[in-house]
Amino acid sequence: VKASVGDKSGSVNEIGVVYAQAVQDVTITSPLLALSVRMETDRGPVENLRYGDRATIFIAYQNKRDQTLRNVSITAKLSGDAAIIPQVKAEKGYYDSSAKTVTWDVSTNEELRSLAPLAEGVLKVYVPIVSKGTNAPALTVTVDGVASVVSKDDTMTQVSRSWVVQGSAT
Repeated sequence: VKASVGDKSGSVNEIGVVYAQAVQDVTITSPLLALSVRMETDRGPVENLRYGDRATIFIAYQNKRDQTLRNVSITAKLSGDAAIIPQVKAEKGYYDSSAKTVTWDVSTNEELRSLAPLAEGVLKVYVPIVSKGTNAPALTVTVDGVASVVSKDDTMTQVSRSWVVQGSAT
């Protein structure tokens, strides 16, 4: 990546006088911690919700590298108007209803202290869906994962998924 700062030139996309310039190599790699999100209701796996559904969100995680990941922390943020927020429950996680987040880390799930190469697991959040309300309420889940590697810097991964409630609100 090359960045330059200076005065505007008479030409489009050109700097007349360069005051400072920096060049930095950037390496993009596949994430060390892979995350995926899916949802099921009493009807099985779903792409759309219905009013009154009892949804279970499954967050799958996997160490995709040949190094052990340490102190894995995964946070799911719920947004939208489809969830009954006070009734959300997390399996082996801490649910903060005011922030609408669920956090899994070594304090709630000892398996996240050390994640061996190619090791994987699944986390669950139980989310009841409103039985009536606005037209087409939605639920979005954004999942962030952070872990440490002994020989490198921290790694971070994010995945987001949305579902819309279908059907009549009455």
